[in-house]
Amino acid sequence: MNDKCKRPNLHRRLSLLILGVILFIFTEDNLSFAASQLGAIETGEADFFKILPYGLLLIAAIQAVVNPKKGEKDQGKGSKRFTSQQQLQKEIAERKRMEEELRAAHQKLLDIIEFLPDATFVIDKDKKVTAWNRAMEEMTGVPQKEIVGKGDYAYSVPLYGTKQSVLIDLIASNDQETRNRYDYVEKRGNTLYAEAFVPSVFEGKGAFLLVTASPLFDNEGNVVGAIESIRDITARKRAEEELQRTVHELRKTQSVVIEREKLAIIGQMAAGMAHEIRNPLTSVSGFAQLLKEKCPDDKTLKNYASIILDEVNQANSVLTNFLQLARPKQPVLKFHSVNELVREILAVVEPHAFLNNIELIYEEANNLPLSMLDKDQIKQVLLNMCRNAIEAMPDGGKIKILFGHFPDEREIFIDIEDTGCGIPTDKMQNIGVPFYSTKDDGTGLGLSISYSIIHAHHGRVEVKSTLGRGTRFRIILPYTWENEKSDKS
Repeated sequence: MNDKCKRPNLHRRLSLLILGVILFIFTEDNLSFAASQLGAIETGEADFFKILPYGLLLIAAIQAVVNPKKGEKDQGKGSKRFTSQQQLQKEIAERKRMEEELRAAHQKLLDIIEFLPDATFVIDKDKKVTAWNRAMEEMTGVPQKEIVGKGDYAYSVPLYGTKQSVLIDLIASNDQETRNRYDYVEKRGNTLYAEAFVPSVFEGKGAFLLVTASPLFDNEGNVVGAIESIRDITARKRAEEELQRTVHELRKTQSVVIEREKLAIIGQMAAGMAHEIRNPLTSVSGFAQLLKEKCPDDKTLKNYASIILDEVNQANSVLTNFLQLARPKQPVLKFHSVNELVREILAVVEPHAFLNNIELIYEEANNLPLSMLDKDQIKQVLLNMCRNAIEAMPDGGKIKILFGHFPDEREIFIDIEDTGCGIPTDKMQNIGVPFYSTKDDGTGLGLSISYSIIHAHHGRVEVKSTLGRGTRFRIILPYTWENEKSDKS
């Protein structure tokens, strides 16, 4: 009985509480529904189950009021999780952007290297080729696809034919053997410079190359590779050689001009001195000859007179040579056979060579063109040089005479080579200078006159000597192809 009395009261109380919640909903329908239920509660006829949903709404409201932070906490966790995902996506996007920029920069670098005018290749820190441009392909004949990615000094094979260290490898080491492969190696800052002639490039034609090599660094300053550039400087080298030849010729010309100026001064002196010296020599010679004839029975006086005559003749010979050197006679140029000229010289030289235990070797040239020369003057030159060769071999030896021609230069040459004592290197530059001689009793005028004769023929004399082995004099004379004839004599 008590339970039954308590249950309507409980329903009434709960109904009133739920209706209170309904009053918070400010719609007109809800207010009228709450008013009707309120009257029913008072009469005990209220339908509890009609207002039950509103009770559930009340419970949810109470939970929200009692524990409001729990929802906020879950929402905060979700918000943080969403923020982390956003940050991760942003970092991924940034990394992709940086990778794209890096790839673009790398490709731009490769494009720049590809179109560089100098042959260029790049290696990484493992010495594998990472770039090989078009100029490198043209120089070596090796396409890019066959070399990129290869290591173990593969980059040296197209240049030198074998696997070996090259300039780019000197960045990490200072190998002397590698340095010796170049004409020179110079370092300026981090860059190495070198030059060398490489015969295998450009399809075996070879070229003089200027090579530079530099290390490559990352953002932290670590070496990550190296780059080598190669420039063909053959044209520059040829120009330098031509310039050196021109300078050499100018110096020779200058030397000839100076020599001629000296000879002109000597000539002026000689013209005045010759008359003054020869007059007393003539008197001395005459009285010596008279003394020799007047005292035929006095052997002592006769011997003295002979010595005086020999010395006077020697003095006259020196004066004649001196005048010839000072005032050289202009050559009378005619076409002559060099073979015939040398044969005439041999007829004079052979007896002297035989008496001095010297073997004379002669090699005649066939089809030698005729040459424009003064026969008597060239004979004088050849006789003088053969006499010098004989005097250089007091204990015997060999004299070799040979000749030929250089068609491209339109020149003939005559070689007179002996196996004598040779000429010291420090005295070579004085050969041909007037009054300079390596012989104790020499005047130095013989070679000076020979040189002046050859110069008058627009030729030159080349000397090659090895001390203790012998000397070779090469006389070079021009000839004219317009009047060329075959020398078949």
